[in-house]
Amino acid sequence: MERALKLHLAKQTSARLFLIKFFSYLNTLKRNQLNHIKKRKLLNATLLANSMHAILFPNFLTLNKEFIFDIEEKHPKLLEEMTRVCTEFKDQDQALYWLQPWILTEAFLIIAPPTYFDKQVNIKFESDLPHSLELATMKKINDSLRPYINVFMTNDLVIQPDLIIRTTDTLLTMPKFEEEPTAVTISIQYIEKQIHSLVHFIKERFTP
Repeated sequence: MERALKLHLAKQTSARLFLIKFFSYLNTLKRNQLNHIKKRKLLNATLLANSMHAILFPNFLTLNKEFIFDIEEKHPKLLEEMTRVCTEFKDQDQALYWLQPWILTEAFLIIAPPTYFDKQVNIKFESDLPHSLELATMKKINDSLRPYINVFMTNDLVIQPDLIIRTTDTLLTMPKFEEEPTAVTISIQYIEKQIHSLVHFIKERFTP
C-alpha cells in the first residue's frame, strides 16, 4: 500500500487528486475534534483502496448499499454532508466522476464519530468523586454517548448547559430525571446499563 501511495502521489492520478481534496476539506473543519493526524496511515490506505475499488470495479459499488442505508437511517446529517461534499468535488473536477458518498463516509468514520454533524448538546458533569476518578468517569460517559449523540461534556462551568449529569453512590438501575434544571442522576456502579436510557432521553429532549 505504501508503494501504491507513493506511485499515486508521484503521478497526477485522480486518486491523488481525491486525497488532496479530502484533506483540504478536513482542514476546513474543527481540527480539535478530528483524529486524522494519529490515523493518517489508515486514512490514506482507506482512501486509496476505496478509490481503486471505485475506479476499477464500478459495477460492484452496489455492495455498499447496505452500509449507506444504515448510515442514512441512523446518522442522516453525516450522509447529507458527505453527499454534499461528493457532489462538490465532482463538480470541481470531472476526473472524480467515480466518487461516491460511501467512500467519503467510510473514510470520515475513521477520524470522527458518526454524530459529528449533528446538533451539539452541551453537558455539565457534576460529581463528588476525586478529581482523577471524575475525569475518568466523565470520559467513560462521553465516549459511550458520542457514537449516538454529538455531545460536549465538561466538569467546568458551561454557560447555560443543555443538560446536567450528576453521579450518585445509590444503586440506581435507571437514570433519575429532573426537570428544573434539566438534569439526570446516574449511578456510578451501573453506568453501562444506563447509557441506553440516557441516549434515549437526550435524543428525545434535545435533537430534532
